[in-house]
Amino acid sequence: MENIKSYLIDFAEGRVKVPEFLDYCKIHPEVLDFLTSIADSKFRTTIVHKASDENGFAQYIPEELPFDAKLFIEEEAKTIGGTIGKYLNIHSLFSNVLVAAFPHDNIVIDETLHEKYCFMLDACPEYIGGEQAEELIEQLLQSLPKELRKTKRIKLFKEQVKELFHIESNKYPRWIQSPEWPIGENGVPMRFVSQKRKKGKEYETILYTEFLFEDVKTGEQRVVEQFT
Repeated sequence: MENIKSYLIDFAEGRVKVPEFLDYCKIHPEVLDFLTSIADSKFRTTIVHKASDENGFAQYIPEELPFDAKLFIEEEAKTIGGTIGKYLNIHSLFSNVLVAAFPHDNIVIDETLHEKYCFMLDACPEYIGGEQAEELIEQLLQSLPKELRKTKRIKLFKEQVKELFHIESNKYPRWIQSPEWPIGENGVPMRFVSQKRKKGKEYETILYTEFLFEDVKTGEQRVVEQFT
């Protein structure tokens, strides 16, 4: 148990990053079991049930359960939002569970993810997202000169994002769900062309939106579909 506790402290203090932690826990589920076992009763896990009302519209009903680390990760993966926000939620909650369980260990929670999340809220447009797109955003963030003041870093980041994703004026996708920006074969984000609300035979009565993108070099077009 001491080895698990030591590993969790490394995670809370930033020596183990969230992606590495998640991969490790897939192989060593006892880490999450230990975290669950030490959690104070004040920590809870909220799960969301999807149902339909009498008119067929989707309803999302939350249910609070005792804290369960594995279940929390599973539920967090289902939420709408970027990877950084999900990673922050996992790191913050798990770190606080650990600190509460071992108050005399002087655990210093790493704030790097929180700082990055706050920066991205200010600097990154909410319509930019998707697994590959977020990798490019991360690379862009890392390339910013560290010596610049925050306001100048935000301004430079916004300019570079718009250039990287070919954003002109207010022409960008209004996503129905989480952003799913497609990437061309050459690793460059595709250019957004248009979106159209549809209801077709293929999906019977379900309303959906088609987002049309185009590769700026090859001309290849790709459609992303999202449903209400």
